[in-house]
Amino acid sequence: GAQAFEQRGDAADLGGRIIRDRLWFFGSYRDRRNKTTRPGLQLNAGPDGQYLTGDEPAALPKATLANPTIKGSFQATRNYQLVADYAREITKSDSDSQNTPFGAQPTANPDFSHLAFEATQVFEWIPTRWKGEFKGTPTNNLLFDLQYGRSTYLLNYSLQPSCGNQP
Repeated sequence: GAQAFEQRGDAADLGGRIIRDRLWFFGSYRDRRNKTTRPGLQLNAGPDGQYLTGDEPAALPKATLANPTIKGSFQATRNYQLVADYAREITKSDSDSQNTPFGAQPTANPDFSHLAFEATQVFEWIPTRWKGEFKGTPTNNLLFDLQYGRSTYLLNYSLQPSCGNQP
């Protein structure tokens, strides 16, 4: 099975009152990184220059995840509040083999038990969301909560830099 060689996770949170009973904020940041072997993932052909001879070194691809979040709230009056928040995640992996480009593995019978690092892609996924909210209680019998937001993502697969511009 896969074995993690390096793993690290850091986190920071900060939040609190800016103006008593009026303005509040919160921010957080998460950062995770690892280098992990994957069964059959080979860095290169090894000293003899040929694959499947047993001298191929294992690839140790890096993966990272960063997740910043910020949020603020403003109590305009006793009955009305504005809230805004934003979050983004940035996930990157040096080696992804879900989709091999340009037929690097045979499509009829793909062999992922032995996969050259150069046949994988660099993977990047960046989902982002933001939201604004207006809440209120105009009377004792009526409350409302209006929200507007958006969620987007960027998904990118690119060739390994070791491949140059040639497939």
